[in-house]
Amino acid sequence: MFANRGLDYALGVKLPAILQRLGLQNLSVENDTPLANGGFGIATVMRMSAIQLAENYIATGQATGDDIAQYCQFANDPSTWAIYHATVGVIAQKGAME
Repeated sequence: MFANRGLDYALGVKLPAILQRLGLQNLSVENDTPLANGGFGIATVMRMSAIQLAENYIATGQATGDDIAQYCQFANDPSTWAIYHATVGVIAQKGAME
């Protein structure tokens, strides 16, 4: 869905290199990737989101109804653990003023 809208779902991973190419220095990069078990918290939210967006996911041709059902079953199972999202933050400085 992101690609079909011209969005880059992997921007966070690319962000430090982009800032370096722009000449920024002293990069400080943080990557928050919480691990969660199924049936609780973010896993429940992600399962509900998958159900709501199922038609959109299937329309991309990258997922099937069975894929969505398996994902929902996984996200609902308390014995499973997964990373459902990651957040990347970057702080950088402009080069020294001359």
